[in-house]
Amino acid sequence: MPQLNHLQACCAPPFRNELECAEIYTFQTDVPILEHESHCRCVGGLSHFYAASLQKYYRWHYTKVLSDDQASNILGNYVKSTTDDQLFLVASVRHRGDEILHRWRKRSHRKREALLKLAEPDLPKTKGFIADLEYDNVDLRTLREKRRKCFLLPYLDVQTLVKDPNKLIGLIHHRANYPIEAWVNFDHDQLRCSWSSGYLDVEYNPGCVFMYGPDYGKLTAYDWQATHRLQVVGFPRARLTFEAQATLMSFLRRIVELLLDRVPEEQPASATNWNELIRGGLKTPGEVSSWSSFTHQPFSPPPTFDVDVLLSQAAARVDATGDHLWLLQTEPSYLKRNLSNMSRLASIQSARALPHAASSKLTVQELHADIQLHWFWKDVLGLSHQLREAYAAHQVAFDSAAPISEETDDLLYDLEVLLIRGAQ
Repeated sequence: MPQLNHLQACCAPPFRNELECAEIYTFQTDVPILEHESHCRCVGGLSHFYAASLQKYYRWHYTKVLSDDQASNILGNYVKSTTDDQLFLVASVRHRGDEILHRWRKRSHRKREALLKLAEPDLPKTKGFIADLEYDNVDLRTLREKRRKCFLLPYLDVQTLVKDPNKLIGLIHHRANYPIEAWVNFDHDQLRCSWSSGYLDVEYNPGCVFMYGPDYGKLTAYDWQATHRLQVVGFPRARLTFEAQATLMSFLRRIVELLLDRVPEEQPASATNWNELIRGGLKTPGEVSSWSSFTHQPFSPPPTFDVDVLLSQAAARVDATGDHLWLLQTEPSYLKRNLSNMSRLASIQSARALPHAASSKLTVQELHADIQLHWFWKDVLGLSHQLREAYAAHQVAFDSAAPISEETDDLLYDLEVLLIRGAQ
């Protein structure tokens, strides 16, 4: 087997046995191995096209080569379908939002599950279904044929939608009321594992697709700089993103149609309760705080990059970690309580049985980690200030699709590297 790049190696599961490996290696196809013109081997390039060294394996071989006309027609159909379904959802929520909310909430768990299965029979029952399928001795070809929609929408399952009725409401509302292209980065990212693991049949065209603006969904020539900015995405990966959007919107439309079945036409339009729920942060009875957009991202507004928000968060973390260090040095009772909490850590308790005061060394390391965390957030805050000044100097909006300056690009890179290292 060839050596996988680090992006594919992190997601692609091993072959279950030598027979499967040989079968995949010797599969028959009329599609030749295709070397894309870019020759780009960075993470960005490999997330748009499959490397030629991997295409001799069934998992990563293209199933068909499409002409520009064929590719454009596929993209156009997906965009039209998604747009039409979104318009339907907008009108339905505006006129029948309260009825949708009432009919969905009053259902028992069993009836909600039945409705979801009626709208989409292939919807998985529980979380973690991808891992279950992969290691349940199911042939890869069968997975591709029967579970394509699951791999396109890996965050959806019956358990998630049934347990908390507000998640479906949030999904419908935010997909209906935000531009389709606002969700591109999120939908693109959700396909990372399915793409790199070869769970999906993928078709090839050498072009790229616009992911923003008036040309959204249109095919264009390959541009490696625009590709690295995600302003365009290589057709093989972009097609999956557009298909995922169309699949989701079609699913939501079918649910709304089922919920509004047999609603009298003379019934007055109303969305008061629906709008109150949205303004209240989609909280269920008894909850104090609103949803976290991090843990509930598929059912919240689409993620956006805002330096001002990052500045505010970094400043709050600097203040919090700075106060913590200051109290450790000036308030004996605070230090004593902090050391007491550290002593209950499993690593320190297990180290007490070791010689040479290992537990004391671990305690010192924990204190040193607090200092490093403070320095980390100071670095994030400093870079965020520089980035904010760079955007202001070049008069570019945060959500603009215009090319950014080299200075801004370097600062974004430095900030990304810092955040990635801080998360490790």
